[in-house]
Amino acid sequence: MAMTRLHYWLHAQTQYNLHSPFLFDMYREVLFARLTPEERRRHGIPRGDRYRELLYKCCNHYHLQPATPNSP
Repeated sequence: MAMTRLHYWLHAQTQYNLHSPFLFDMYREVLFARLTPEERRRHGIPRGDRYRELLYKCCNHYHLQPATPNSP
């Protein structure tokens, strides 16, 4: 249910209607940013794998490190 609302909200809005700076930044720099073929090859993201692409863009933009199996 929550994903349906989020999906609707993202597609009902345009980048010019977003008031929160965080949401505006996330909309432009993460959700709708395009990866170059070089970035895809370097990080092993197959074309069409939207979930891995989104995860990579989130981690890259917000400078996050993915957890490893041995991390606390």
